[in-house]
This record gives sequence, structure tokens and C-alpha cells, in this order.
Amino acid sequence: MPELTAIDARMWRFPDRSTSIGQAINAYLAEETHMDDAVIHMLFVANRLEKRQEMLRLLAGGTTLVVDRYSYSGVAYSAAKGLPHLPLEYLRSLEVLLPAADLVLHMAMSPEATAARGGYGQERYEKVEFQAKVMEAFEALRDERWSVIDAAGSIEGIHAKARIPVQRWCFPDRTTLTGQFIDKYLKSTFAADDAAVHLMFAANRFEKRPEMLRLLAGGTTLVVDRYSYSGVAYSAAKGLPHLTADYCRAVEAGLPGPDLLLYMDIQPEAAAARGGYGGERYEKLDFQKQVSREYARMRDPGWTRLDAGEPVEQLHAEVLTKALEAVERAAGGARLGRLWDLEPVQLPDP
Repeated sequence: MPELTAIDARMWRFPDRSTSIGQAINAYLAEETHMDDAVIHMLFVANRLEKRQEMLRLLAGGTTLVVDRYSYSGVAYSAAKGLPHLPLEYLRSLEVLLPAADLVLHMAMSPEATAARGGYGQERYEKVEFQAKVMEAFEALRDERWSVIDAAGSIEGIHAKARIPVQRWCFPDRTTLTGQFIDKYLKSTFAADDAAVHLMFAANRFEKRPEMLRLLAGGTTLVVDRYSYSGVAYSAAKGLPHLTADYCRAVEAGLPGPDLLLYMDIQPEAAAARGGYGGERYEKLDFQKQVSREYARMRDPGWTRLDAGEPVEQLHAEVLTKALEAVERAAGGARLGRLWDLEPVQLPDP
């Protein structure tokens, strides 16, 4: 089974009414006080900025923040007032010191449906006519990071749409019978015929094929490190006449192809300079250069190349953007194809 890692996550909601600024906002929303529209917008922004340092500290430590009513909401509500001195661009400009969201889930619902829910109408902005203008402002703000979810359904249905089940796999899977053989081989415990080794790596992936198809059929996203492309590149890099790239590819033909292929490109010299390099059979600079050349030969327009020398934060943002696009395509009905020829894969019933 793949190793599953717990995710440290926290749920925040703005405005944070526990602070002095938040208390002033609370009094305004309860219509206990009145303020100039520009002033109240600045208070909402300041309320988010109060949490900026804690936000950055938590994100740097790997915590996932799930934030209800972030800057996008603040901009939309102020823009909905239609005041000439509060244009959309000005409102957005006040938020630039805050970190952007990796993903925006817009729970879309008609103002009338919202008003029909319990507790509506107790605060200043809870008016059907005004909420219609807020919806228009959200439409103007929407970009490629947004995922729109119909919030008119049941809580269970909304949760199912918003939650993206994900598992991370890494090949070879060293827990299986073939994986134990591969592990010993990579640690140079014994020598083996190169064709036999290639078949063992392929068999290691085929061992996981039924589970892979079952999870994909059930809607799980699989993030796979070192899939068939890696196996082909490493075997072909040996330069043996009976281990051509075409033969190596043919062995993998029954496996499902990826919806997205991210190639982390790095110079072999830079990879060798990283910690932990050199502990296994293939971690030799000259061989890695040949592997890099094989990857270059294999690359086609379907690959997304990323510079693995970039800062981790930048790589993370690029990977997340591409991954969410692929998930959206799959959710929209994109068919899963086989490796190499992209013929449709028959998935089991979930």
C-alpha cells in the first residue's frame, strides 16, 4: 500500500471578530454603527493583514490553511456597492501584501436560494438585491484558479465535489515481491541481466495496476513519482542493442497513461550536488547524463517541463496549477487513455 501522510490543516474565517478591528467590523455588520464605505473596506483588509505573519509562518511549516471569506470576498462585497471611488482595481490593490490562494472554491448559489436558508437577513449585507450585485463582482474576479461548485445541493454533495481524494505513489514499490528484488539490485547487493531487471521494474508497476484502476474509477487522483517513462529512460540509457527504447516502451503498453506528465528537468551535475546522492546503483553522474538524453528523446508535446532548480515555493505553485487543470478535465469527462497509444482504458465499476 502507498504511504499516506497526514495533512496538518487549519480552518480560518474572516472577518476575525476576536480582534479590536474585528469587533469594529462586527458592530458595523450588525448595523450598530455606520462607517464610510472606503473606511470599512480598509478595516476588512486590515483584519486580514493582522493574520498575515501567522499565515506565512504556518504555510512555511507545511500547514494547509482553509480560509472562508478571504480577500476575494472582501473585494466583491465592496465592488458590489458600485461607488466610483471604490473601483475593482483599487480594491484589489489593497490586498497585494497577502499570500494568494493555491485554490479558490467558489460556492455559487443564487441570492434567492441563499435567502431561503435559515438565519438569513441578520446582518447588513444580507439583502437579496445586494447579493445579486456581489455575485456579479465574483464573476468579474474569477480566474483559472477558481473552481465553481454549486452550493445549492446537500452538504454531502458539496463536500464530495470540493474534496479531491489524492494518493501519492512512488515506483518502484519496494514492499512487494518484485520490489524487494529491485531494492536489493539498486543497492548493488547482486548483479542481474539488464533485460530481466527492466521486466522486473515493469512487473512492479503491473502489480499495482488493478489497484490503480480501482482508485481511478472511484475518483482518486494518483500522483506517481517515477512511472513507466522513468523505467524506459533508465533501461534505454544502458545503450544495449537488445534494450531499445521501443522494446522498453512495448513492455509497459497495458498500463494506464497519465492525464498530466510533469517532467522535473535538472542538470545531472546539479542533481549530484544534492544531499543523499550516490547511494544506489544508478546514481552515477555519467549514467545520469545518458538518462537525461533519453528523456530528451522521449519528450513530446504532451509533457510539461518544469525547471527543478527553481525555488520549491515556485515549483509548488506551478505543479498545483497544472494538477488542478488536469483534475478539472477529468471531472469534465476526459477519458483515461493507455500508455503510448492513448486508446481508452476500461475502468472497473467504482
